[in-house]
Amino acid sequence: MLRHVEASYRQSWLVSQSWGDWRVEDKWLWRLSSRHGSTGVLGDVGIHILDFATYGAGQDIVSLHADLVTFPKAEGERIGDYVLDANDSVAMTARLSSGALATIVASRYMTGHANDLSLALHGTKGAIRVETDGKASNLSACLGGDVDLQRWQILALPSVNRNARRFADALDTGRNGDPSFRRAADMQKLIDAAFESSAAKLPVSVG
Repeated sequence: MLRHVEASYRQSWLVSQSWGDWRVEDKWLWRLSSRHGSTGVLGDVGIHILDFATYGAGQDIVSLHADLVTFPKAEGERIGDYVLDANDSVAMTARLSSGALATIVASRYMTGHANDLSLALHGTKGAIRVETDGKASNLSACLGGDVDLQRWQILALPSVNRNARRFADALDTGRNGDPSFRRAADMQKLIDAAFESSAAKLPVSVG
């Protein structure tokens, strides 16, 4: 039985210049300003880690408690026309449909991480973990006799079709692939619930 899920999306472009200087480049500044259409790290990459966590677990989130934080970044919290009010980090706990507990984090202040995702699923008979930095990925597991030794083994990654190939196959066969538009709508419900939870400082149910 699944008992705990750990998921994180770690970026550091607010503390490094690996992708350029956000203080002077419009292509980054708009991401920090709700006036310019940003929903912060939650809407930018948080939605991806929520999707990753629930898809990997094969379960829906039924309730969550989120804390959204906007850190000080500039004098008066603005740069030119950009009011820097969008959230920079989010941490949440969530309960899945089986009762398993999840901890989910997304941040632009994870120093030392350019664009890293990780997901670990811990159960009563073992655990699996996926990690990627967008360039290389690995899959590992702690199963069988390794459970008593807390030993992880690297597993071979199965080959998967690229998105362009999957899209072409869907057009050719007339069958929608996965994820679907319904899946996207379900993820938007989680984003809305996270904003609601953070504003109320209370856990909320996801219907």
